[in-house]
Order: sequence, then structure tokens, then C-alpha cells
Amino acid sequence: MKTAIVYDNQGYLVHGKNVADNYQLASNETFLIPDSSLLKPRYNGTSWEGMSREEFNKLTTNPSDISTDPSLKGMVQQLGTTVAKLSVTLNGIEQQLKTNGGNTNGQA
Repeated sequence: MKTAIVYDNQGYLVHGKNVADNYQLASNETFLIPDSSLLKPRYNGTSWEGMSREEFNKLTTNPSDISTDPSLKGMVQQLGTTVAKLSVTLNGIEQQLKTNGGNTNGQA
């Protein structure tokens, strides 16, 4: 069994699926598995690209822009909790890909 990765018309990851070893890829599919550290991975036809969490934080976090408004702080905390849950889910998907015959270094 192998893992085929399905991506949309813009190249963004949709899902992975288990396929037979002799499976012939359809359009918008690849056997290359994106690195789990990429945010919103996009397949460019030969490899997966995306932004790391560190790059994202550098580009989006400016301490002088942080509000002291308590209601805004609550929303930010809620967003942080959501991001943490998504990270756990992503790690689970990575483990599932490994268990089902794929890996995270771009080879099936």
C-alpha cells in the first residue's frame, strides 16, 4: 500500500488516501508527502512549498501592534487554543500517513 496525496487546482493539499502499490496517479495527485511543518502546503508540480510556523510568526507578529484590550486578548487566547488543536490534528495525520505506508520526507 502507498499513500497518494490529493491537491486542488491551485496545488493546495486536500487529503491523503491509501492506494495499491501499482496505483496510477490521477491528475492532482502525487506520492510526495508534504512536510508536516509547512503551513498551508502547496504542490508546485515537483515539490511541496509553504511557510514554516517560525517564518509566519516573524512576518505577522509585531509587539507594538499588540492590543491591551481585554476582549481582544481573550480572542487571541482562543485563537491560540485553536491553533494548538490544529497542530495536534496535523500531528495525528502525520502519524496516520506513517502508519498507512507513507512518511513525511516526501517519499512513499
